[in-house]
Amino acid sequence: MQPFLLNTDHDPKNQPDKTSRLNINANLNYEEGSISTEDGNTVVSTYPTPQTPGAITIGKIPINDGKVVLFSAINDKSYFPEVSDPQYYCCGEIGILFPDNSYSVLLRDNYPNASGGEYTYFGWTLNTQIQGVYKNGPNGETIVYFTDFQSGLRYLNIDNLGITTDAQSRIVSKSEMNKLFVLAPYTNQTIQLDNVSNNGNLKTGAYYTVLVPADEHFNEANPLFASNPVSIVDEINTLPIESYDGAVAGSPSPKSFTISVASPDAIFSYYRVYVIAKINQVYTVYDHGYQPIVSGTFSYVVSTNDNKPTSTLDVLINKVNWVSKTISQNDSKLYIANLKETERPNLQPWFNGIVVDISTSEKTPTSFSDSYHNEGLIYSSKSFQYDEVYAIYGSVVWADGTESELYHIPGRDATIIDILKDDAASSPSPGNPYARYNEDDDVTAFASTTDPGIYNGGGLTDTSPAGEMYNIDPDFQLFQVFDTSYNSNTTNVKGLGVSTNMGFWENRTETYPDTTDWIIRDSGGNIVGEDLRGKKVRHHKMPGSERLQSNYNKFNLLSLKFKNVIFPATLSGEIVGVNFYYAKRSNNNRLVLGQSILTQDMYMCKSGFPNSGVIDGAGQDSLDYVFSMGSSIGITGFDSGGNVGSAIRDMIPRYNRFRMSPFDIMYGNIDASSSSHIKIFKTLKGNFEEKSGGAQTISDSSGNLNYNVRLYYNVTTATDTSKRASWLRRVKGTVKTAESIPEYPNGDVGFANNTGQLGYDKNTVHYRNDKHLIIQTYNEIDPSINYPDGLASFTNPTNTINGKDIALANIYQHKTDIYYGFDAQEVIFTGVVNPVTNDMFGPGDLINSVGGGDVFVNWESYRGCSDILAALNMDLSNPARVNYAGEWRTLHYYICESSCNVAYRNQGTGQYDIYYPKSSIHSVVNVPLLPYGFGNYYGYNKDYNSINDLRSPKLHQKSLIPNVVHHPDRIARSQADNYESVIDNLRIFLPNEYTDIDKSKGAITNIHFMGGRMVIECEDGIKVTATRDRIKTDSGEAFLGAGDIFDYPPKDIMIADSGYAGLKHQYASILTQYGIFFPDTDSSKIFLIEGDRLNPISDEGMYVFCLDHMRLNFEQYIKTKVFGLLTPWQATAYLVDDIVFYNNSVWQANSGTLNTDIPYSSSLVWDKLFDYNDFTFDGIDSVFYGYIAGFDNYYRRYLLTKKDITTTQDFENNFYGYYQKNLFASWPTDIAIFMYNNKFYIKRGSSGYKIIAIDGIYYGEEIFLNNSLYFTPNRFTLSYYPDYKGWASWYEYYPDNYIFNRTDIWKTNGSFLSKLNDDTTVLIPDNNGPVDTTIEPIFNNAEPVRLLSTQWKSKAIDLTGGEDPLTTFDSIQAYDSYQISKQSTLSNTNNTRNLEGYWSCNDFRDYAVSNTAQMVDTSVWYRPFNTLNIAANKHWTKLKKLVDFWFGVRFKYAPYTITPLVLTGTKRLTVPYYSADFNPTVVTMTITPDIAISVGSILQIVVNGSTVYAKVLSGSAPDWTVKLYGNMSITGTNNTITSASLITKRHKLHLLDITKLVIKNIR
Repeated sequence: MQPFLLNTDHDPKNQPDKTSRLNINANLNYEEGSISTEDGNTVVSTYPTPQTPGAITIGKIPINDGKVVLFSAINDKSYFPEVSDPQYYCCGEIGILFPDNSYSVLLRDNYPNASGGEYTYFGWTLNTQIQGVYKNGPNGETIVYFTDFQSGLRYLNIDNLGITTDAQSRIVSKSEMNKLFVLAPYTNQTIQLDNVSNNGNLKTGAYYTVLVPADEHFNEANPLFASNPVSIVDEINTLPIESYDGAVAGSPSPKSFTISVASPDAIFSYYRVYVIAKINQVYTVYDHGYQPIVSGTFSYVVSTNDNKPTSTLDVLINKVNWVSKTISQNDSKLYIANLKETERPNLQPWFNGIVVDISTSEKTPTSFSDSYHNEGLIYSSKSFQYDEVYAIYGSVVWADGTESELYHIPGRDATIIDILKDDAASSPSPGNPYARYNEDDDVTAFASTTDPGIYNGGGLTDTSPAGEMYNIDPDFQLFQVFDTSYNSNTTNVKGLGVSTNMGFWENRTETYPDTTDWIIRDSGGNIVGEDLRGKKVRHHKMPGSERLQSNYNKFNLLSLKFKNVIFPATLSGEIVGVNFYYAKRSNNNRLVLGQSILTQDMYMCKSGFPNSGVIDGAGQDSLDYVFSMGSSIGITGFDSGGNVGSAIRDMIPRYNRFRMSPFDIMYGNIDASSSSHIKIFKTLKGNFEEKSGGAQTISDSSGNLNYNVRLYYNVTTATDTSKRASWLRRVKGTVKTAESIPEYPNGDVGFANNTGQLGYDKNTVHYRNDKHLIIQTYNEIDPSINYPDGLASFTNPTNTINGKDIALANIYQHKTDIYYGFDAQEVIFTGVVNPVTNDMFGPGDLINSVGGGDVFVNWESYRGCSDILAALNMDLSNPARVNYAGEWRTLHYYICESSCNVAYRNQGTGQYDIYYPKSSIHSVVNVPLLPYGFGNYYGYNKDYNSINDLRSPKLHQKSLIPNVVHHPDRIARSQADNYESVIDNLRIFLPNEYTDIDKSKGAITNIHFMGGRMVIECEDGIKVTATRDRIKTDSGEAFLGAGDIFDYPPKDIMIADSGYAGLKHQYASILTQYGIFFPDTDSSKIFLIEGDRLNPISDEGMYVFCLDHMRLNFEQYIKTKVFGLLTPWQATAYLVDDIVFYNNSVWQANSGTLNTDIPYSSSLVWDKLFDYNDFTFDGIDSVFYGYIAGFDNYYRRYLLTKKDITTTQDFENNFYGYYQKNLFASWPTDIAIFMYNNKFYIKRGSSGYKIIAIDGIYYGEEIFLNNSLYFTPNRFTLSYYPDYKGWASWYEYYPDNYIFNRTDIWKTNGSFLSKLNDDTTVLIPDNNGPVDTTIEPIFNNAEPVRLLSTQWKSKAIDLTGGEDPLTTFDSIQAYDSYQISKQSTLSNTNNTRNLEGYWSCNDFRDYAVSNTAQMVDTSVWYRPFNTLNIAANKHWTKLKKLVDFWFGVRFKYAPYTITPLVLTGTKRLTVPYYSADFNPTVVTMTITPDIAISVGSILQIVVNGSTVYAKVLSGSAPDWTVKLYGNMSITGTNNTITSASLITKRHKLHLLDITKLVIKNIR
């Protein structure tokens, strides 16, 4: 065994011989087989840099060629006392430490202002710790990847930064700094459609574009939000627009389209272009490669489907920029663990305050640019459905390019509406003759009203008999029946003083949770407006369809605007965009199922006997309801005897039987089976226009039959909008298409088919099957009622049909709850990222004209026809009668809404596969007796319905369970690196590439790879993954065991119920060639993982010491202190914001959040702040507190440093506990110390540098744990030598960080960075001066013996490498269990002799005052002698020999000499003023010494009463430039040097052997 190893586990009499009880500042020398003095340390003169004075090293990454990447932070303005606005003051720095002890800056970040705030571009503080790895890139460059556990993973190409820095300061702008993120952030832009042209070969369908930004090295960020779909048709000419229609999916086309981005982020050089083709409802992704961003602009032409397709939509998946605690690499992949999603504030209370309003723009659909033939209008301005309910959501885009959750935006609150009570009023006005009701009243509130309507100053918007509404649903509420938009009473929406024209809607059974999510806050965080908690969920009801048309041949495109857009003022600069979404209107989540013009079924009766059902007075005519034309026209035909007559029958409307042809339903896009009612809209006065002047002769397909045919289509020529109205009718039975009705007599009861729907003879139903819907309502419309402007004006037109109103109708389904579970909906993006404004972080702002809806507004047509011959029971065999027979047909052409783009319907190849206006009116109606199964042709490519629904963002959940953003047991990995590619796959983390280990061992604190296995260090245990062994086979390599470390769950390396060998201090765990060293502070053990073996190396002589000294005491102390100062809850009155301690938790009184875990008191409820067991503080594992470790590859030793603290009396006297808003004002300013948000602060009176606002009101300055005014360090450093399997020494340096590579090791103390193991200089750990070496071996015997002398062999090596035989230790002192000698100075001429290479000393006598007192203080690791028990002047007659079973002999050696200098002339130390090259630790000294000093000399200087140490960098007497060891507070020019001394290196001393000379027989 190597002698002199530490051993504190045994009673000294049982301790192994020649082991040490105490070694300080010593190391084991492999060459000499000795224990020797610790070498000196050489200061790095170029660190810290001019712009980072007082820097603290918070991270390091050893890279190739012995270099180390250093990460530094600073948070102290005291280094700039003369500068009020330090433009170069910096809070973060990355640089390179070279093996020659020089340092060079790579880049810095700049504090954003000189007066307050903690935000920096890196975001580092003195409590940050950084871990990282490196790789060699494809061109040999060095790339590092690092994590700080507070922002996303970053990377840096050391040899090619790829970012712009200031040439002098190396400061990087924020936009350039963003390039460091592994997943680079960016301000999201919107992909714009520039044009669609005829210069490509795209197939017909819909095309989305996805752009992935990439830097100059082709490293990709997350994709921009996918573009809206571009519709591709096969037409070339846009005029006439009636011919510019759609095509069957996948048809060839001549089309291309151009997309652009207005202002690409400057950090990117390329967009990788992906085009997603949706053809016949199948998605195919085409990779168009990297396309350059040229001069800050980007555009690209998509012209072909010939690019290589991919099989998945993975390009839409956002990569993940996890925030990770630890990082490692293996098998060409990065692994990160203990992951956090970026924690963002909950913005629901701010989105609650947004008021959604209506925005309209008038369009002329006969103009190509204004019609949905125009691809540009489709792309940017799809409309929202009138009379429909929408669930609307918002999100923000953060400055790092990520998107927030989607937040529900509640609809407006209910208000009053004016209901018409007397339809005879000539000049209606509110209250005259209207009565006021609440919008959410039940319809029974005015059930007696025969013809109510809503007045809003612009005329009636809704009229429906109350009884009819009751028939629909007895529980109908007014807002479900009436159009309550444009209500003049909605001027104080949500109590915010904001108006809207949006209608009202609330769900009947869904309510908002009773949590603080559902209050409204302003930009200052104050609660304002309406309290939504517990109220019914509200959505947004669009205006009624009677507002669709605004003028002749015009329609109002419906979009949204968002008022009162407000966010917290504290997030200004963090939020850069606002997005809006709406829930997908599935068949279950919609009110409107379809829309078209409405026509009535007709009576046929003898002229002069309207509605009588009597033919020639001969009785009941069973041939009623024969057809639907939308008009009543006198027919010239035959009487019942076959004689030519005149106008013998009239076609009279049936007021409860209607026919419609909604394109969505007829095409099959929407299922109408759940319809419950129809709503009829009066829009504009218009014309039923007869074409070609009356009857026309049309031949059948054989050319031998002539029919009298009248052709009509609906046009609008008037502009009267003053009397819009609507009527509601309940559907009887279900809506059916005409061809689905069975033949007589098997009729549908709801449609009374036995009476003849389409005309029939006695045996056969004659279908003129034009595919329309047949709808029957319960109640007829009474045309005699004097509705405003006359309902009968379009339900009972006369033979003079021109000038009559157009009837438009919606098919409805009745819903009391829509989008139920608003937090579980599929959503559609409106397609535009809206930029933020300054007012959004203050009074609020407006976002106007947000389109991207889900409906189109187009001219639509369908044909109606009826076989009059069959209806009149004509004998077709009579040629005379055939010549006068007739078939009546109509062509309806009107403007309406549809989820299908009717402008892009297409014609087919069959005889009947045509439509108007693609084909002429004459062609469309010139269809002879249609065979069964044919009718109106609804050819359409459903791809044209595409919406922006490719992404599935996360919706903010209404559940009381908070979102989990921290995953302490999760491990994720990157994609595998491709060494042949310039693309860095290590920067790509896909969302599902992770695994969660079992939670029984606590959070992951570190991961390493050893022997192909991942070693996962958790707080309460160690886990390892399966191995990945390879073997050679004939076909290549194969894996034995797990082919993937994620294939099987990791196993515990040691199983114990309470955990075993856990790691709580990440930076004390290091991977070396010997294995993984780490401390377990809970069990007070130190371990080495060697392969599969977990070795408790603290048991190798240091078990007792570790048991007594390893625990960190401050954490438990401060927890007890904080909770002890809290007031226990009592059943008494409390104020809002009071804080109490109850049931082992801390609670704050609140007027809102309901929580039943604390007793109710004073009408308050309580928020839990934290539990006792979960309490912690910032910096618990930092450079100032916890454990850190390093490995010295030169001496092959593991160095472990403990950093605990105790509090000073100043802290004890002024600590007020946890921040309490209601008490804070009474705490003394500039004195009171308190905790807030896990940090320590001192109360300040106003804002200023380094001072932050506490809770938005008061101010505090953060106190770090290295503040000597309030905290006293309690620490040690130990070394372990794995080759000797033992502990060697304690050290009097306690670094903030160890920095090491394969050959060298450095340490940092504050901004003092120095390299260890320099045998040419003195060891000066920090500003405390040089230190001595202590070695204390133990001798023992089986029986008591008398110690006569000690002999040892030492070797002193001078600076030239020569041996000095006259030098040995400076002093010696011996003791035993009850005796102690005085410290004896060793001298070759007095009590010390050197004989044949061995030194001996016999000066050991007992100088103890009391032999029962303690000789050594064992409560601290450095074991000082009890000097009060040593009588240096004890009379010689009482000096006894030392007698005991054991003896300890303490050698001391000072490996330095301090020589005072005689100074003449000026004696001054000058700290330079701030300048570009300012460094407060590099100062000017003016002295003239009597002894020559040179560059490299170490000086001890007393200046202004303080002792500092310095190394001479340059100069000559009297002016020198020196580097100060450690930090200092001396500033300015007039600093007088009182004295100075030269510190020189003495010999390096080795202790090679030691023996003792004793007399065993002491009797």
